[in-house]
Amino acid sequence: MGTAGIGNLREAVSDDAARDTVGAAIESGLEVFDTAPHYGLGLAEERLGQAIKDIGVTGLRVMTKVGRVLEPNPSPTGSDLPAGGFAVSDVLRRRFDFSAAGIKRSCEESLARLQIDALDTIFLHDPEGHMPQARDEGVWAALDLKRAGVARRVGVATNSAVTASAFAEDGLVDVVMLAGRWTLLDRTGEAALDACAAKGIAVYCAAPYNSGILAEPVVRRAASFDYAEASTAMLDLADQMANLCRDYGAVLPQAALQFPLRHPAVERVIVGARAPAEIRETARRFAAPVDHLGLWRELDELAVSSPLFKSA
Repeated sequence: MGTAGIGNLREAVSDDAARDTVGAAIESGLEVFDTAPHYGLGLAEERLGQAIKDIGVTGLRVMTKVGRVLEPNPSPTGSDLPAGGFAVSDVLRRRFDFSAAGIKRSCEESLARLQIDALDTIFLHDPEGHMPQARDEGVWAALDLKRAGVARRVGVATNSAVTASAFAEDGLVDVVMLAGRWTLLDRTGEAALDACAAKGIAVYCAAPYNSGILAEPVVRRAASFDYAEASTAMLDLADQMANLCRDYGAVLPQAALQFPLRHPAVERVIVGARAPAEIRETARRFAAPVDHLGLWRELDELAVSSPLFKSA
């Protein structure tokens, strides 16, 4: 489960709803939770940590991210929505920092917000604008934390296939989390996934719905694609995919969730939720496998025949 939603991504969620969403995820059998300081300026981490503490469950795998440090905002406007996209007060601000000191500070502050002593994985978060520092210093600092027992694995989390490929070629990380680049509509991450497979690096695919367009059985005409308003042509393509799914007794989000796992490098799919019903529905869709080879073939053919389709 991704936690940007319970960090008030785009709209506010109550503390109770956030806790209940985490609880529903655990009840549904989910054991891995992905968070970040970026999500709600620390709110997602705080809510996730408190929910786990309140529920009292053990053995969960918590992953967070480093590379952005939170610091006092010298000129707050009252809301983080314009700058960061989260419905929280902007008394804090983010600053990219992939230095060794920044990585250590970010990790320590995340552990405090999460109320835990160690993490499953720490990811360098969106390093594409800071690649020299992230590759020459940040990843080594993260590996030091791994050696110290603070994290079991080290990874990079990005929506850039180029960045994912670069870290895969370096061969230092254990995991690559790639968001929105290996989906029914966007397969620009295929070369990066192949590079990960060649190096034995696990891949987690995030944003399987491409930020909303693939999230519902009937495509909403106001849906977004890649965090922007989807074009009419893109909506029509998604609608054709939805119709194909129905022809085979499946639904579009079910296929969207399961598509990433068709690549052998992909271990997990990260799916966000902001309400208990959402995460329960996600669990149900995962539990009902789409095993119609004809559907996958027709979805592939439809995608690659479209001028809108994005491939590597």
